[in-house]
Amino acid sequence: MLGTWPLLALALAGPAQAGSEAESCIQTKTWANYESGYSLRTTSHAGIEIGARLTLKSTFYRGREYLIQACGGATTQELDLILFNLQGQEVARVDGAGKQPTLRHKSAQTETLYIVAHLRAAAAGEQDVSIGLFYK
Repeated sequence: MLGTWPLLALALAGPAQAGSEAESCIQTKTWANYESGYSLRTTSHAGIEIGARLTLKSTFYRGREYLIQACGGATTQELDLILFNLQGQEVARVDGAGKQPTLRHKSAQTETLYIVAHLRAAAAGEQDVSIGLFYK
């Protein structure tokens, strides 16, 4: 069960460094996604510790194609992306994609989901993490 940890993870996440590698990475991905026909829905940036999660809550509309991308800081080694529904059930996941995971999702119905970037491993403590949500 998901419980309250996604909301707490967001509330406890520290501020990301302005101009960080993670933020620059998501900006670069944003421009590349525009060229591929995607529009930007939202981005989020925060500094989080190893084992912590950066969480966004968003409505996914039926029939739309969504692209979720995350970028970790300089020494991030493993960053996972996970989608959960409001009942805490896992909807989709990508593990082991290094520090720049990508997840595609197309909802069969309009639904609100949690987007979770889980910092599983890094060579150093707190890392800047960015998430971008795109659609077409």
